Amino acid sequence: MGWEFAALWVDDPDSAWHWVWRRVADDSGGVIQESHPFQDLALCVADAKEHGFDEDGCGSIS
Repeated sequence: MGWEFAALWVDDPDSAWHWVWRRVADDSGGVIQESHPFQDLALCVADAKEHGFDEDGCGSIS
């Protein structure tokens, strides 16, 4: 199972992006679970951690 964080499109150009976390199946890529939208990425990541996301298990992006 993998995790992804996605920015959702909003119709209002003055509004901030909304963020969701998703748990994704390794074999099919299908979404197993998805959070409600957050207006702040840090809050989205914190909620993902409460649902089992392990930031230490992620590689870094260079």
